[in-house]
This record gives sequence, C-alpha cells and structure tokens, in this order.
Amino acid sequence: MKKVVWLVMVVVVHTAPVDQEPVPRTQLLDQQHLTPRPYAFKFIINDEVENVRFAQAAQGDDQGRVRGTYSYVRPDNVLVIVHYTADAEGFHPVIVERPASQFRKNPSGTSTFTMLLPDTEEFSVKLTADQLREYRQQAALREQQAAQQG
Repeated sequence: MKKVVWLVMVVVVHTAPVDQEPVPRTQLLDQQHLTPRPYAFKFIINDEVENVRFAQAAQGDDQGRVRGTYSYVRPDNVLVIVHYTADAEGFHPVIVERPASQFRKNPSGTSTFTMLLPDTEEFSVKLTADQLREYRQQAALREQQAAQQG
C-alpha cells in the first residue's frame, strides 16, 4: 500500500501545473508571392592563363519561365553546351558535346571576364598574366593578414 501511495504522489507532482509565463505563440505570416519580372544576364570567362572557358546566358519572362544556355570546355578538350528551359513543369536541358578547338594554357596570355547583369550595361575586364598573378599575390597576402588577426 505504501508503494501505491508513493507512486500516486510522484505522478501528481510530475503532472501538477508549474507557474510559468505563457509561451508566446508563433505567428505564421502569409507567404509573399512575388510576380516574376523579365530579366536577362550573361557572363563569359575566357582565361588563357589558367585555360578556363565558361559562358552562361539566360533570360526570364513575366510568367516565370527561364531560357538559357551555358557552356564550358572539359579538361579532356570537349566543349559541353547545355541549352535549357525551366518552367512550371521543371528543368529541361538539351546537352550537346563536341570536340573543342585546341585550347592550351598560356602562362603569358590574357584573362577576359565579361558580364551583363539585369538593368546594367555590359562590362569587361581584361588582365594580362602579370596583372592576374599580382592580383592573386595581393589576395593571398590579405587572406594571410586576416588569418593572423583572428
């Protein structure tokens, strides 16, 4: 009998309400649905120094559909071109592979980066191998200084 009384007391103590402040309820906000806006962008990387070739261009319409293409040269010198559409039905790529022109690393070549973002003018940056090397050295020095500071 003592065990039963003791067990009942333990249950009562554990189930008794504790004076606590009420837990604030989380309010769910309505999800905001933004209307798609037309846009277009592109960028091209033609880096002779590191032998990197990559390009992408896409445009979206006011219905949320996107059409675009991107391409790159694989290390085995195959040019890969992907044309795609993305819409309510999903992502639909068409992939084409073909031999690329012979691209070789040129340590004294140039690197060109071209970009067009929505609502901007196209701009391009061309760096010589020496300029690119100097930029990388400065970036490595800044990273090293930042790591030493904390």
